[in-house]
Amino acid sequence: MRKNYEDAVTTHPMIVQCMAELLINECKATVLIADSPGGDFTAEVMDAIYNTTGMREVAEKTGAKLNYNFKEKMYDNEAGLYLKKVKVSEFISNVDKIISMPKLKTHSMMTYTGAVKNLFGIIPGITKAEYHLHMSGYDKFADALIDICLLAKPTLTIMDAIVSMDGNGPSAGNKKNTNTILASADPFTLDKVCCDLIGFPFDIVPTVAKSIERNLCKLNSDDVEIKGEINVNLKPFEMPDSISDVFLKTDQFDGKYVDENIKAKPVCDQSKCVKCLVCKQSCPAKAISFVNNQITIDTDKCIRCYCCQELCPFKAIKIRRSYLLRALLKDHEW
Repeated sequence: MRKNYEDAVTTHPMIVQCMAELLINECKATVLIADSPGGDFTAEVMDAIYNTTGMREVAEKTGAKLNYNFKEKMYDNEAGLYLKKVKVSEFISNVDKIISMPKLKTHSMMTYTGAVKNLFGIIPGITKAEYHLHMSGYDKFADALIDICLLAKPTLTIMDAIVSMDGNGPSAGNKKNTNTILASADPFTLDKVCCDLIGFPFDIVPTVAKSIERNLCKLNSDDVEIKGEINVNLKPFEMPDSISDVFLKTDQFDGKYVDENIKAKPVCDQSKCVKCLVCKQSCPAKAISFVNNQITIDTDKCIRCYCCQELCPFKAIKIRRSYLLRALLKDHEW
């Protein structure tokens, strides 16, 4: 996303710079800095993103290259449970190893975004919307994210938790000084440990719950060897307003009733909206329209992926909880 690193939305360029310098100077490696944003994946878009996030300056200082390969490639994914074939950005074909560098943040759809979900960045921009539309169930989407991570096989994941984001992440939340860097060769276990540190139970984080179910990481974090600081505590960490979507299981209630009366819904704050229509363009379900000079969200069509909130540059899309939902969550302790 085209966000300044000081907003705590994107990985801090200093961490990327340090890793690039290490790889280039000590390992004599060629380094490619790459990602695929939500929306258009073009040279013009990436120029703006590289400039705003500080990645162009990193490339200039270190000699790393910036990706301008926007082609797509279909891969077979034998390790995948749900995605046996995956359409990815071709740039991963041109590297020997992938080092993933996510930011520690909450996520309105998946509760938490981290090591596993960061690999969604190898999916070409517009294709992301297709994945959201056809895998709108949270468990199904979590399995898809895990399958993509298994395809990418990151050699190392370095989690930027120096300044994190809680609340309505991944872009409209609150900056939180957590002063931590975590790294692991195992992205699945890294996410489980991060959730322990911020106080998020694994069963409300679909990617972690599914990773445990698929025996990709251990249920008991005491079985994980941690080197370095061992008494790190990043709590309290505020959950996103949309937490109801994974907390409320529709098999316990009437599904339609839950959708209409209980689950959180995206709404547009017209006072902040500048009519840029990014939300409308990024909505996989085509649930957003522009009528009478106002953004309108059809909640019957909405699949609650919250791409509209994530990609709104002005934080004009809010998550609204119903009165009933507030009552249900009022005394709930995670």
